[in-house]
Amino acid sequence: MLQSSSSHARTLLKWFVNSDDSEPGFGKVIRDYGCRGAVLVTSDEEMEIEGAQCVTANTLSDAKMGFDYVIIGYQHVLTRLNESACLNLMFDTMELVKDGGMVIVPQSTYDYLSYKRDGAEELMAIKGLTVEAPRMGCVRVVCGTRGATAKRRGV
Repeated sequence: MLQSSSSHARTLLKWFVNSDDSEPGFGKVIRDYGCRGAVLVTSDEEMEIEGAQCVTANTLSDAKMGFDYVIIGYQHVLTRLNESACLNLMFDTMELVKDGGMVIVPQSTYDYLSYKRDGAEELMAIKGLTVEAPRMGCVRVVCGTRGATAKRRGV
């Protein structure tokens, strides 16, 4: 079991840390998706990312509704919660995206959900988000948009 945990941790670490520098994978997601405007990043630990408001599960109430992008980066906190509390945390976080905004759940988060990638997609559907295909080169994420996506994307 220890080997399995160690292997899993190495896999997550490879994705979570860019080889070029020590910036967490959230910076890569922000760049890959061209996130601009109001960006919220959630994680297990407090951090600072230029151009984004970063919160933990304990400080989520500090974030107010109306974000253009919400990147859900919880990991270990999800394993400490019962299923109901985990769902509430995910729903409360998704609720902070504005109409026309996007919620992004990296693999490093959805791997901690009961039903993995399928679970993340289902949670988005339940919250009324439209699940979209990830951008080219970003296959390890689940993303969904709320409402007016065509307007936001200039389609």
